[in-house]
Amino acid sequence: SFAAEFDSELSLPYLYPTPEGMLRAEWTIRDWEVSMDVDLDTKSAEYQALQTSSEECSELSISLARDEGWQQLNSALQRLESVESGVTSA
Repeated sequence: SFAAEFDSELSLPYLYPTPEGMLRAEWTIRDWEVSMDVDLDTKSAEYQALQTSSEECSELSISLARDEGWQQLNSALQRLESVESGVTSA
């Protein structure tokens, strides 16, 4: 699913297994620390983005079993990368 649905123009995460049997994905995008824990059985994910300079936090529950979930993830990361490059969206 990841190869087919993740936007190839986005930064790739570090991926590793957790002791609980889940998958963790982590990104560092400028002053944002992003993590996502994925339950591989249900394909459900908990996404959290923390801006270290302001402590602003964004959290999402995402179903990676659905196209809409992948779109939600890609959009969230695109917003952070747009902020990084100085591009703002309306």
